[in-house]
Amino acid sequence: MRRVDYEELSDKTKVSGMVLIGRLNGTITNVHNCNFTSGDSLHVNANGYLEDQLYTKLDVHSSYTDSLGGFRMVGSMGPGDLRPLNRSIVALAGAAIKSGWIDTMNMQIIGRNDAAVGDMVMLYHGLKVIITGRDETKGGWLIMCSVSLLIR
Repeated sequence: MRRVDYEELSDKTKVSGMVLIGRLNGTITNVHNCNFTSGDSLHVNANGYLEDQLYTKLDVHSSYTDSLGGFRMVGSMGPGDLRPLNRSIVALAGAAIKSGWIDTMNMQIIGRNDAAVGDMVMLYHGLKVIITGRDETKGGWLIMCSVSLLIR
């Protein structure tokens, strides 16, 4: 079976979270390690099922000759139940999805070595989230975020 397991230790929670991508298909083209030209760009085009349930597509272009390490990423996801994401969200963000259904998610990101900017639009309904973190004033940590989403 074609799958990737990615694990990361959260600086905030000090807990390790894992993301599984199952039924993975993709292509990687323009792979070089020398003799780059100005038009050379690594290209990754992949699709699979996040947590083996949410269909996800990703398209990444990364320039070999850009001294700032520039890249462009386009992705989409959905439809599906959001609760399977808890396996990674609880550990990495200190939050849990109690309920919720995503219809679609589309994102576009432009990045460099030190920063990235982009847009993400999620169409979802019935989302209920539980914050599991502790307040910093009591020796723990607190989640603070700003999210702009379209709610159906």
